[in-house]
Amino acid sequence: MKVKIAKEAGFCFGVKRAMKMAWDELELNSDIYALGPLIHNKQAVQRYEDKGLVTVDTINDIPNDKSVIIRSHGVSSDIYDKANSNNLNIIDTTCPFVKKIHNIVKEFYEKGYKIIIIGDKNHPEIIGINGWCENSALIVKSIDDVNSLNLDNNSKYCLVAQTTLNLELYNEIVNILSKKLDNITFKN
Repeated sequence: MKVKIAKEAGFCFGVKRAMKMAWDELELNSDIYALGPLIHNKQAVQRYEDKGLVTVDTINDIPNDKSVIIRSHGVSSDIYDKANSNNLNIIDTTCPFVKKIHNIVKEFYEKGYKIIIIGDKNHPEIIGINGWCENSALIVKSIDDVNSLNLDNNSKYCLVAQTTLNLELYNEIVNILSKKLDNITFKN
């Protein structure tokens, strides 16, 4: 068997940042909740939980007046609203690249654009992004999904993508949509 070592290995910038922020907070206070697993690595999450981090599935599982870590995938705007109404201390470790997508989606949605997101509709990052346009985005994962969209050429569209998306797929989808729609803005 031949073993190849990847040129790059480890966590991306956003995950490294989230892990450091969470660890620093746990050094100060062990009574912190994470909304969903901090990262997609059970061993690493266990290390944080051993230090006192409590992983929960919903914002409603967190007692009022506690601290909540928003993980690097980010969350929808209504989660921030609920956290604030429950007087939670928000430790926002959302990846800056993901946060930028949130801002783009919010801005264009408020201007009347329909949002198209390329990514996995079940991935926490996509769920969070969709929450910045009132969960109204058209979510596509493949060329077939794009071709089956019921698009209105009289509407304005804005396209964004999951941060881990393959650039080749993104470019293929941009090519298809630029031929189908007269008024579309692409944000990579």
